[in-house]
Parts: sequence; structure tokens; C-alpha cells
Amino acid sequence: MVAIDGATVSGENHRLDFGEQGQLSGQAGCNRFSGTYAESGRTLRPGPVIATRMACPGPRMTHERRVLVLGGR
Repeated sequence: MVAIDGATVSGENHRLDFGEQGQLSGQAGCNRFSGTYAESGRTLRPGPVIATRMACPGPRMTHERRVLVLGGR
């Protein structure tokens, strides 16, 4: 992941992986998450997502909230 809404997130611990069976997983800064997604043409629609709930300092939590909101959480 390089940017969220145009804001660079380089140096942060973000990752988003898409599996072949409609599974997604990743790291949102502090916490890990997983869930499902559906693909339709050029559109990906996330399904329910679960995540761990560890707290992190300052900017990492701000970026994490944005990642999880974009991911449908």
C-alpha cells in the first residue's frame, strides 16, 4: 500500500493480500485483519472484516482507521 486518499503511507506497516477464493487479509498499521471480498469486473467489494484490537501511538492509529474504513470495517 502506497497511499490512502492521496496521503502517503510509506514507512508504515500496511499490507493487503487478496486470495483466489475471495479471502482478504492484511496488516493495517498496528492490527491484522481478514475477511472476504467479491470481484465484479473492475470493482472489488469487501465483505465483513474482522480485526485485532491493539492500540498504537499517534499517526499509526490514524492511518489504521483509514485503512479499515476503506476496507469496509
